[in-house]
Amino acid sequence: MKLPAFQFYPGDWRKDVGVQSLSYHDRGVWFEMLCLMHESPVRGKLLFGNKAIPDEVLAGILHLDPESLKSTIATLIERGVTERDPGTGALINRRMIRDEENRAKNRHKLYNWRKNKETKDNCNQNVTVHDDRSVTEMYPLPSSSSSSSSSSSIQKHSIKMECESIYEAYPRKVGRDSAIRAIAKALKVKPYSELLNTVNRYAEKVRKEGTEKQFIPHPRTWFNQGRYEDEDLKPVPKVEYVEVSPEEWWGKDLPVVKSREPAVDFEEPLEATDASH
Repeated sequence: MKLPAFQFYPGDWRKDVGVQSLSYHDRGVWFEMLCLMHESPVRGKLLFGNKAIPDEVLAGILHLDPESLKSTIATLIERGVTERDPGTGALINRRMIRDEENRAKNRHKLYNWRKNKETKDNCNQNVTVHDDRSVTEMYPLPSSSSSSSSSSSIQKHSIKMECESIYEAYPRKVGRDSAIRAIAKALKVKPYSELLNTVNRYAEKVRKEGTEKQFIPHPRTWFNQGRYEDEDLKPVPKVEYVEVSPEEWWGKDLPVVKSREPAVDFEEPLEATDASH
C-alpha cells in the first residue's frame, strides 16, 4: 500500500548532530533525497526499480551539478547521515527503514488478531474447550450413511444456541467467548435442561440476596469449577398432598361398634322426677 506521507519529527531533525552540521545546501539536498526514498519501491532506500539510482541520474532529478552532488553525498556519508546499502549500493535512511519494518510487523499482528477473532466468533464451526476438542467433537453425530451435511449443520446450530441461552441466563455477562467454551464443557456432563434450570436458580438466588456484580463469579470460572453441582442449587423436592377418606385410610372392612346404651340428647333438658315417688 502506498502511503501518502511519512512521519517527520522536527525535534529529531533539529537534535541530529549530523544533520545540523550540514550546510543549508546539503541539508536541502538530503531532504529531497528523503522524499525520493519515500516514493521508492522499498521505502528508505534510494532505488529506481530494484537498482540504486546512479549519481548522474540523481543529479538530473535534483537539478544539480554531478560534481556538486558527489561532494554532497560524500559529506552525508562522512557525517553519518546516510550510508550505502551493502546489497544494492543505494543510499538509505536508517530511521525510515526501521519505521517500515515496524509497520510490517504491526500489519502482521493485526492480521493474526483479526483471523483469531473471526475464528472465535464463528462458534458454529470452531468453538473449542480446554481439552482442545470442538463442541461438535464433544457431541458427535451418530455415524450413518444416510446422514447429510444439512443435519450436521442443524446439530451444530443447536449446540451453539444451547450455549448462548445458558450464557444469557447467567447473572453476569463478561468474557463471552471463554464462557461459551466453559458452558460447552459443562454440557458434556450435564443435560441442557438441567444445566439451564440450575443457572436460573442461581440467578434467582443472586437476585434475592442482592449480591453485587463484582461479587458474582465470572461465568467461565463458575462453569469450569462445576459450581452448578453445589448443594444449595439442587432442586427442592415437592411434597404432594392427596386427600384420602377415612375408609381409604383405615380400610373399608372395619367393624362398626354400636353403643349398648341409648344415646342421650344433651340439648333437651331432662324431666324433673318427683322425690316422693
